[in-house]
Amino acid sequence: LDKEDILDYLAAENPEPLTPRPVPLYGRDIVDAVSGYAVAFDGFESAAFVTGLGYFVDDMIYLTIEADTVNRDDPTMRGYVVSGRVRTDSRGNLRGIDLNMDRFIEIPRQTDFNNMSYESMFVADGKLVVIYEANGVNVNAEPVAYTVDLQTGELATVPFPNVEYRVTDVTMPDENGVFWAINYFFVGEDFLANDEDPIFATYGMGASQAEFDGFERLVSFQFTGDAIELVDAAPIQLLMTEESRGRNWEGIARLDDMGFLVVTDKWPQTILGFVPAE
Repeated sequence: LDKEDILDYLAAENPEPLTPRPVPLYGRDIVDAVSGYAVAFDGFESAAFVTGLGYFVDDMIYLTIEADTVNRDDPTMRGYVVSGRVRTDSRGNLRGIDLNMDRFIEIPRQTDFNNMSYESMFVADGKLVVIYEANGVNVNAEPVAYTVDLQTGELATVPFPNVEYRVTDVTMPDENGVFWAINYFFVGEDFLANDEDPIFATYGMGASQAEFDGFERLVSFQFTGDAIELVDAAPIQLLMTEESRGRNWEGIARLDDMGFLVVTDKWPQTILGFVPAE
């Protein structure tokens, strides 16, 4: 979708539905490139655009990949960062991605849970910052975010706070390093449940969040260069209903100063939503 079309939709009184277009991926087959004796490709999880040259020369987009282990006795996941170069039209709109599957970096896992990997990534200070999905105190006592230096490819870590439930995507940081993350609890993932959630304890729980089993909220963080810290600000709690609960929010992006675009994968269906900033 073009940004102008989204803005027009939000400004219209009776807008027509938007029709997204696919973005082709070019290059070596992704499943064959990642899959092998040890792992099998599961899916792309996040993307971040970069301007200028880096470790992967001339590439302008980075993506994280989640992969399953093939061994039935080993349910753990693997996470990778791959690179690519975008194809744009004369207006600068994305029209394709040329993947470089001959070079990718594995990011060490932080838990042994199935279907948990690196679902969030942003760019700051000449580095990719990659965030793990499960960071609750009972499942990941000392979580970290991994950084990848865009000039050298060096892998390092910075501390990440204990945040309950799942972190599934983040915005790009602003000029102060502040960014927002999707943070939610999906019904049925009891291993991530915790009745003592510091964020709800501090700011309270919205009426619709208290009514249903799952939680859906946006939480703000700050990247200082040496660490990622929670910002002392109330979360944005999404309104839940009997029909809408259990939405698997997987993507978020700022929309100027208006708010945030959020998107689900395919559960309960693919939804593109707008969350006002105020």
